[in-house]
Amino acid sequence: MTEGLAAGKFFGERVRAHSLEGFKLSELVYSQDFVGTPPHFHEHSLMKANLGGRFNHIFGTKTTWVSVPWTLDYCPSGVVHSHNAHQSRVRVLVIEVHPARLEASEGKPEHLRSPVSLRAERSPWLLSRLYRGFKEIELDTACPLEVEGTLLMLLSEILRINGNKHRTPRWLRHAREIVHDRFRESLTLAEIAHEVDIHPVWLASAFHSAYGKTVGQMIRQLRVQYASDQLVSTDRPLAEIALEAGFSDQSHFSNIFRRLVGASPTQFRRSSAPSRPQG
Repeated sequence: MTEGLAAGKFFGERVRAHSLEGFKLSELVYSQDFVGTPPHFHEHSLMKANLGGRFNHIFGTKTTWVSVPWTLDYCPSGVVHSHNAHQSRVRVLVIEVHPARLEASEGKPEHLRSPVSLRAERSPWLLSRLYRGFKEIELDTACPLEVEGTLLMLLSEILRINGNKHRTPRWLRHAREIVHDRFRESLTLAEIAHEVDIHPVWLASAFHSAYGKTVGQMIRQLRVQYASDQLVSTDRPLAEIALEAGFSDQSHFSNIFRRLVGASPTQFRRSSAPSRPQG
């Protein structure tokens, strides 16, 4: 029997929680030996930001997403899903969205009825900013406004991506998959165009139109996301992370990272440390 979870109910251990108008944010921790969840659904739609660790997010019997740090999964209310056993300690920031907030969002309602996973789509820097504001929400009167603004930006990203699914041709989705699979390589536009059998000029134009960024911009974002994962989940030196992510050297990595995230790699690693439990 599929279990329905009322608002505010989760399987993980709650570390802290805060409420804003139309949103409730809860930081949850799952132990390394967590056995997973049964199929279930939630009363309210959720945005689940992965702050550390890895797990599979399973929708029905066909769709499985591997959740890694600094990605965000959106799960509409009533959609049945489950999580498998974790192989590492997992921390997530779950944002419950009141139906009135969804109804007030600009965009077609059907674009908020499908699950979606935000990966390269600005997620590391938006989620980093969201988590910093969440931790400091009681210390600075400007934090609630910053957190609310970031949440609305994330909802906008969800609307945009789900909207693109309805009008993106197969060859363009294939091009995006190539970029996601091989972002650490020295890819060229001509190589990608050849693989999807389209002219490079048309690829460049259609890619930017569909995804709101050039191929090069998406590759940089994917490299930064990969580096963000490594910064949070490992103690590896910056130079090593930079080279493995595809950057030419540590200086180039730090400059790009600061430009996109708004903080240096060292600052990001420090600010992403877990919250201390309250009380």
